Amino acid sequence: MLQTQRLLAFSSRVHTYLLLLLCFFFVAFLGGSYFPVDERYIDLLVLCHELVCWTIYLMGVWILVLAGIVTVLAGIFPLKLCLLDVLRVAIAFGISYTISFAQHLVGQGMVIGL
Repeated sequence: MLQTQRLLAFSSRVHTYLLLLLCFFFVAFLGGSYFPVDERYIDLLVLCHELVCWTIYLMGVWILVLAGIVTVLAGIFPLKLCLLDVLRVAIAFGISYTISFAQHLVGQGMVIGL
């Protein structure tokens, strides 16, 4: 029982570090828009971003399932960890949406009309 709670706390820390790694790729992507870079650099950043983003999403599901297991076994619902988990996934989704919007804007432009 105690091991499950420790695993949940460790998984939450790993989830936070993955979010920091995603923020690093986001800053590197923004830096690529200010400095002249090769197209392969942007493709590599997008690939790393997608890998880290999917890992964050799956880790979020893992933490919620593990929180459910802790709730069933101990009768205590780890609300703080679940709320932080949902917040991290929402931040990752927001960063992902921002990068895809910037790529669409740079690649295809913006059309304003009726």
